[in-house]
Amino acid sequence: MKKKVGTVTDEGTVRLAKRHAAEKGVPLNDAGKETGKRLKAFSRFCGSPMKLSSGQFKAVLNASPWG
Repeated sequence: MKKKVGTVTDEGTVRLAKRHAAEKGVPLNDAGKETGKRLKAFSRFCGSPMKLSSGQFKAVLNASPWG
């Protein structure tokens, strides 16, 4: 089941995404569907444990997920 989620981002990011989509000649919805790049980014981010200092780890644990 798919669920729609709202996202807040800065205007510059949206502008870059729209420009990227226009350069590729695709709708904004389809601009990020570059599977190879996504898989590479996923494996780079999730492929090995993150190394955080104890201070960074505590900050993540204490951060509010609601900003």
